[in-house]
Parts: sequence; C-alpha cells; structure tokens
Amino acid sequence: MAAGNRRTARLAAVLAIFHAALFLDITFDWRWMLYRHLESTAIVQRWYQVRHWPQMGMLTVLVAILFAAMIVVRRRFRSPPGAAMALEGSLLSLGCWATEVISLHATDAILYRRLGALMTINFVWMLACLITATGMVRIVNNSRAAKGSRE
Repeated sequence: MAAGNRRTARLAAVLAIFHAALFLDITFDWRWMLYRHLESTAIVQRWYQVRHWPQMGMLTVLVAILFAAMIVVRRRFRSPPGAAMALEGSLLSLGCWATEVISLHATDAILYRRLGALMTINFVWMLACLITATGMVRIVNNSRAAKGSRE
C-alpha cells in the first residue's frame, strides 16, 4: 500500500472512530450526563449563580482552539483533496458537542430555537456531517481517479 493510501486509510479510521463515539454519545446521552455532573458540581460548590463569565470564557477558548485547529488542518492536510474538509467537518461536530456541554443560556436560546420540526442545533449537526461526508467522498473520488490513471 502506498504512503498516500495508508495516510488516507488512517484518516478514515480516525474519523470513523470519532463519529462512532459521537453516535454512542447520542445513544447513551453521555454529553448530558457530563453536563448534569458539571451542573451539580457547580451547585454544590456555589459556582452555579456566577457561571455566566466562566462559560463565556470557555466558549471563547473553544472558538479560538477550533479556529487554530482548522488553520493547522488546512496547512497539514492539503493532500489528498477533501482531507481538510473532512477534518473541518469533524471539528465543527466537536465544537457543537462542547458548546452543548458548556450550555450558556444565550447560545442555548439560539441553538434550541425551533425551525419547523427541527431546532437550529439539528441543522448545525447536519451541516457538520455533510461537510465531513463531502470531504471523505472527495478523498475516495480522488483515490479512484489516481488509481484509474495508473492502470
């Protein structure tokens, strides 16, 4: 197996494991269990009433980390085409997950607003999955095209 194919296979495996973990998170409500644990700890420690600024700080740090990670991904994963896109979609999924755990009331008001039968957060999750899937399809199509040109 060529080095490029090994790298692509490794990327696909990492993304598959990451998204399987997100699937299990949804299935078993791990995110909300973590949120409830953090909330109860904050209440016991009497931090719950002053949580607004720490939550704002965590969201700011989260956004900064995600943007920095996207810049690194864009630079490091130029090849194969689609790799950066797949990773950026996964980073968006991670950002959604973390934003829900942080659960600032102002962001919750936006994310959980109903838009027809779904909420805003549902569309953000779908967009993240679409970006990831589109990136992976580009990788596969490029791999097939490269394989066809060698034959």
